[in-house]
Amino acid sequence: MLWIRRHARQGMSATLLALAACGGGRDLSTPPASTLTGTVAYVVSECRENDRGYSVHQAIQIRQGDREPITVMEVPDIGPLQSVGGLCKFVSSARYGPNFISQGAVQRIAVSRDGLNVAFELTDEFSLLGHDFLASERRGLFVVRADGSDLRRLGPPSRQSTSVLSPPIFSYLNDLEFSPDGRTLAFPDKGSGPDGFETSQLVLQDTVTEARMAIIDLPPATPSADVAPGFPEVCCPLFFDDTTVGFVTDANVNGLNPQGRIIGVVVQTDGTGLKVPPLIALPGSQINPTFFITGDRPTAVVLGIPGEAAHEAFLIDGDNVLQLTSFHLPDTGVRPGVVRETIFLTAAADPFGGNPSNNCQIFSVDRTGANLRQLTHFQETAHSRHGCDFNLPIGTGCSIQLLGQDATTQAVLFYSSCDPLGSNANSGQIFAMRPDGTDLRQLTHTRGLITEADGTVIGEFPGPFAFSGS
Repeated sequence: MLWIRRHARQGMSATLLALAACGGGRDLSTPPASTLTGTVAYVVSECRENDRGYSVHQAIQIRQGDREPITVMEVPDIGPLQSVGGLCKFVSSARYGPNFISQGAVQRIAVSRDGLNVAFELTDEFSLLGHDFLASERRGLFVVRADGSDLRRLGPPSRQSTSVLSPPIFSYLNDLEFSPDGRTLAFPDKGSGPDGFETSQLVLQDTVTEARMAIIDLPPATPSADVAPGFPEVCCPLFFDDTTVGFVTDANVNGLNPQGRIIGVVVQTDGTGLKVPPLIALPGSQINPTFFITGDRPTAVVLGIPGEAAHEAFLIDGDNVLQLTSFHLPDTGVRPGVVRETIFLTAAADPFGGNPSNNCQIFSVDRTGANLRQLTHFQETAHSRHGCDFNLPIGTGCSIQLLGQDATTQAVLFYSSCDPLGSNANSGQIFAMRPDGTDLRQLTHTRGLITEADGTVIGEFPGPFAFSGS
């Protein structure tokens, strides 16, 4: 059986340290309600299995602010295929919608930062259920207005998978990113390198002219032993301004990574200025316990602590570094993006005695490292077995993935397999709450894992998903 790791983009923040991030902030002492002004895009993925066969259906939905979601595309059904003996129950047991990328057509999805446009990718190349259920005109990278209008195909889909399978771990990499001005998309693809062999490339797609250009390709890497087999040479692009993009790689960039570890890299959108930022947690490096913070453009990251099987949250601003947590756990996570006065993170920690089950929870901390608070108190079992990893089976603990913070109301959005409102049994949903943890609301209402009276097993979940907030 496979353990399912939460959205790997969140975990990749550790490798993007020292890359610029937006700053600024506002007083959160009186948090606004958990209303939304941003745009959430997600795929409603459904599997269905009975003695008549197995099928998968997907629909792409967009929710603008607090309006009702609209469906912008229905993906043709896969199947019915011959039943494969409990596959629907198996893929649904982790209660994590992005798991359906291993079967369905939707591989990548992104929302522009202004919330006006949504991009998504359809391909059947990587489906375990076959490679011929999409018509050629349905395969590709698409963009659509958030109100459902002006749906356009920008070009063919990427030939690089969004998943890494290294038993017992399956990781999902939602590696499609809008530039801040919303005009350009960045994603990895496969192409012919300078030596004529196929290699990973960082590709930019202009959503206006529809021009596409590979701005960087890297020689095949010899990854270190701790890099998951199949991890791509180019992954997880992240724009920091309209002309600067970071990504992660295990290649020996500029001769600075002969060990083949996963590192963060920065490049200009014209392909120049490829560099490895100087702050990288290498074996043997030490954590200086005395730091100070300056400026207004810090970024929150997660770093592995040398000599420990633990990851902690740090704030980095130029050459200044501040350790924010001391959980001594391997599953601490932050959401890369805008750092305001308050930073939100996930962990299965119990620093105040309020999380004895060690279930995954959302915490907040000031960017100075003060005022650490536990915002959620979710619990599924007396002791969570897998912390903040989405896991198998149901009943061993539930998990959380941060999606971002609404730019206007500051509401915090997240996906969770927990059931805090008593309406999410055996499921996973998108939630919103105030930045102090109050006014929790459920935004999606999929059915989760159910068995009908005739024995039909249905699994319906949101995912993949993306949010326009930070």
